[in-house]
Parts: sequence; C-alpha cells; structure tokens
Amino acid sequence: MEINNNNLNLIAILVGLLLSDGHIKTNKLYPNTNYRMCFTFKIWDRKNNVDMMPFNIWLKFEILSDICTMKELNLWPKKKPTQCSFNTKNLKLFNEIYHLFYKINNHKIIKIIPSILFLDKYFTGQSLAFLLMGDGYWDKKDSTIYICTECFDIDSIHNLMFILRHKFGLKLSIKKRGNGFRLRFSSKILNIKKLRCLTQNYFHKLMLYKLGL
Repeated sequence: MEINNNNLNLIAILVGLLLSDGHIKTNKLYPNTNYRMCFTFKIWDRKNNVDMMPFNIWLKFEILSDICTMKELNLWPKKKPTQCSFNTKNLKLFNEIYHLFYKINNHKIIKIIPSILFLDKYFTGQSLAFLLMGDGYWDKKDSTIYICTECFDIDSIHNLMFILRHKFGLKLSIKKRGNGFRLRFSSKILNIKKLRCLTQNYFHKLMLYKLGL
C-alpha cells in the first residue's frame, strides 16, 4: 500500500491521527522491514467522565480495520488498566509517511507537522476530526475548542494554522502553554459552527463532547 489517489480517505485519517496520538515505529534491528503505526489511548477520560473504550474499539476494528489485525487491544497495566494500545500492520505506506512527519533535531528524532504543500493536498475535514478526537478539547470557560500542539515546534504549528485558515476559513490563534503553544479557535458562533460542520460527521458519537456537543 502506497500514498495514491485510491486511498485518500485513509491518508486523511492517518494524517489527523499522526498529528495527535499516533506515531510511526521503525525497526532498528531489521532496517529493511516496513514501518508500522502505533497508538496509545486512555481507557477512561476522568475529567469528562467518558468511557473511551468504545472509541478505541471503533478506531481499530472499523476505521482502521483494513490495515490492522484482529488481535485484541493491549491493556496496561494488567491488573487495573488505564491505557490501551494497538499497532497497524507493517506497510510500505508508513515508510513514505515517516519522512514527512519526522526529522532529526539536535541528534534526536522529533515529530513535525508536514509542509503546507502536503497538508493542502492531504489534510481534510476528516483529518481535522481525528486530530480533534485525539488532542482537541472543549473549554467551557472560553466556550471554544483548543488543540494541544505543545509537542510541535512553532514553524510546524504555523503550517497547520495556515491550512486551517486558508483552506477551511477558520479563525484561530496561538496560546502559550508551558514551553509550547496550543491552537485556540475563535469562540465566535459562526466560527465554531463552521468547525463543527467540517468535522461532526466523522466523529464517534461518544467523542462529540470535544466539540462542545
């Protein structure tokens, strides 16, 4: 499987997941082996009192079923699990994507947000939905939606901001958070309505609280 026009929906989903909780794993012992994508999610969102397991099952066995095995989710720790994880199959597709999402910085491999050119082609409303389900949240105080982008450098964040503004017409800004930055969408009603219209149909119903619904 490779990046092509026949799997644009899958690529859009993977892009959203890579910008949130997903990461690509290489095999250092066998460098010629294809890469795979890995996920780790909470089992329970205590802050919002939401059971995350239906979402995790839906993601693996429905949304990503074509690129995952039917193996059960891994629960950790075993006695009183708080997290679950799963991997995709090893695919050539992830070899291609890896070089777009990772770079070496100060002798360390870090995840980045790809170029504007790549995002313009492959980042869609569906991508945004999966990004929000992973790293987005509804802020009751500000009555708006944030995306946790602290793990990315400022240049990467600007790439994503450019796409959200110019491809989707959304209004947003950067908000300082510790040593990093989060994206904050304007709380104007029309802006939030537009954001919901772009993404709501792709959401798992239990995750709609992240859109303030």
